[in-house]
Amino acid sequence: MTEIRRVLADYPEVKVEELNANPPNFCDPDHEMVGILQRNANLTSGVTPPPIISLGGTDARLWRYAGVPAYVYGPSPSSMGRPDEFVTVDDLFHVLTVHATSAWDYLRLSSDP
Repeated sequence: MTEIRRVLADYPEVKVEELNANPPNFCDPDHEMVGILQRNANLTSGVTPPPIISLGGTDARLWRYAGVPAYVYGPSPSSMGRPDEFVTVDDLFHVLTVHATSAWDYLRLSSDP
């Protein structure tokens, strides 16, 4: 927004109002949840997903704004953003399994004395 205001300083007849802002945020790629997700994905598919930065198109940022670590693991993006976007039933169940087992593992580890 600072850069926009600097440019607009030459155009006093133009007004700008910021209605919404989503500042960038991230979670530690070495957080224990990353390892849990990777392990469970590998156990169900044989593939270990790498921790990568993604576009801010999820609501995970809202959890991070509240101080809650949030990671995204989802289906293959092979049909994403095209007409007739879809997810295979096998991929759906894979993701559900990874989410459920990862939540279980994380909560179990968090509750160990």
